Amino acid sequence: MINFLAAVLVPSTATVDTIDTYLTGPMRILSPWPVDRYRLGGEFTGAWDPAYEPATDPANWRLCTACAVTGQIAGRPCQQCGDAPQQGRPLGTIVADFDQWAAHPGDLVPLTTLLDPSWRLPTDYRRPSTPADQVRHYGASPDLWIDGTGMQWLSVDRTDDGAVTGDLPYDLQDILRRLLSGARVPQPNHNGAFDPAAWQVAIVAGHIAPDDAGADLPIVGSVVAITDPDYAEDDAAPDQLYVVAEDVDRPYYLLVRLGGGHGPQVPACALTEVDPARIRLAAVPDGTPSYRPSQRHEPR
Repeated sequence: MINFLAAVLVPSTATVDTIDTYLTGPMRILSPWPVDRYRLGGEFTGAWDPAYEPATDPANWRLCTACAVTGQIAGRPCQQCGDAPQQGRPLGTIVADFDQWAAHPGDLVPLTTLLDPSWRLPTDYRRPSTPADQVRHYGASPDLWIDGTGMQWLSVDRTDDGAVTGDLPYDLQDILRRLLSGARVPQPNHNGAFDPAAWQVAIVAGHIAPDDAGADLPIVGSVVAITDPDYAEDDAAPDQLYVVAEDVDRPYYLLVRLGGGHGPQVPACALTEVDPARIRLAAVPDGTPSYRPSQRHEPR
């Protein structure tokens, strides 16, 4: 996947009807990245509002064109909308694709809500129509934070055994502390003390253009090193190399240690691809499957 959930700081005066105007400035910070589109909510609509289910919102229902709204094709239930009555929808209706979902006010969260020590990020969020084996395993934790000062990729708060806690990532907590202290300004030319009640966080779904992203970000099979000490493994040597084993949740990558052993899951901003000259080659054990290069490295 090459979609990401961004938490964007916007004034509390922004509404679902005016949010596009407020997002233009902060999202421009991503312009060096190959981001081809973004929108409030998107596939993450309702991710921070467990009481809201986009599929049950009539604003997200559409008439089924496959069966001409009859609910049947050739005397049999329509495969597109046949389950509508069981799902609480009128006969002959389907749920729109997530990029057509109506804007949800719950995707504008007061900053004071995030500052409440009792508030937690939902940990069981899954993208719409996602197979069970591809559930977003770090819940609704944001991938990055954006405000007028800049952007920062975020970690995920976990217990010692790897379970997601739902707490705000520690790096996001640090950003909020700096905003409250005045060490970080929410937008250029901001004057005066920072008032949390004057701000809210917009949940924004961003999409990285696949053609461009493939040239700039690691792919499965890439050899990488971890450059950010916050993501380095405690027991790993400073020059430990890894192989990208999975990129389902890009821009987060699951790594394995070069030479054997499980590695961490790390965002692309904390990785650098490694010159093959640094790799010490060894004989391939008998029975090892032949190497299949990625399409990116195949001649065209």
